[in-house]
Amino acid sequence: MSPPSPSHLTPQAKKILDELRKAEDWLNRTELAKRVGKSALNKWDIVLLAKLVEAGLIETDQVPRHGPIGYEWKYRAVTARSEKSS
Repeated sequence: MSPPSPSHLTPQAKKILDELRKAEDWLNRTELAKRVGKSALNKWDIVLLAKLVEAGLIETDQVPRHGPIGYEWKYRAVTARSEKSS
């Protein structure tokens, strides 16, 4: 089964995907929220991120960091270059 095309995404999912594609690099949730015009991502945005990962349109990485949680999530759009490096 092929992943959904961007035309089958919700407007918010398209917005998130577009911003990740524009960034051309890894973004954490705070940076991504700012780019989509929010102070923070909500739980539905996190669900959309998971759906975009499942569809193979973006990839995610859990990066260690200092703080109470000890890690942060980063995301980037999948490109031909990142597909080859996987």
